[in-house]
Amino acid sequence: MPIEEALCNLSPESWKASATDVIAAIGSIRGTSTLLRYLLGGGRSHVGGRIAGALRHLGRPQDADTVLKALESAGYHPHEDDPFDTAAEFVTLDARRAQAPSATRIKNLWAKMGKDAFGHIGFEHVRINDRDGYIAQINERYVADALNSLSIEGYEGSEELIRRVQDSKWEPDADARDNETRNALAAKGYRLAFEEVRQDIAKILNGAPTGELL
Repeated sequence: MPIEEALCNLSPESWKASATDVIAAIGSIRGTSTLLRYLLGGGRSHVGGRIAGALRHLGRPQDADTVLKALESAGYHPHEDDPFDTAAEFVTLDARRAQAPSATRIKNLWAKMGKDAFGHIGFEHVRINDRDGYIAQINERYVADALNSLSIEGYEGSEELIRRVQDSKWEPDADARDNETRNALAAKGYRLAFEEVRQDIAKILNGAPTGELL
């Protein structure tokens, strides 16, 4: 069954009980032409009013008006009705483009749970005066961090290998072991990533805006 037809056949209770699923479906529909095909073809003015109310609730007022005007032009008298729980938090849909239902589901879940999540997360603001000392602490943790991260991902790193990569003594052109070792490649990749992150931390400590860097 096409998504548009499924939406037209939903019971009023389903709009509230399965709101996340319904919103994900609506977000995958761009515009109103395909919806109107089923609404006008079946003379479903009451369903059209429900869909118009949903579109308006989700931040698509122009699409809501288009549905109502099309039904009125066809001789129907739709009554706009918001089918969702007005107290619930929902995602605002992008009227310009359709989006994969999975993406809309994630955004909608965050819209519902984000405030509670932030309410349970404590952020401690710490002023770091010794910037060089802070970077030195990061460097001191490198070997342990690399061993833990690589082992979590299933690589068999050793402290000796980590330190050879850290000290730029990893030589795949000269050492056949390095050239053929998958673990060494992973360790090298981790080192490069570590250096990029450390550079950005230094920039933040020196006053760069954090948002874009993060």
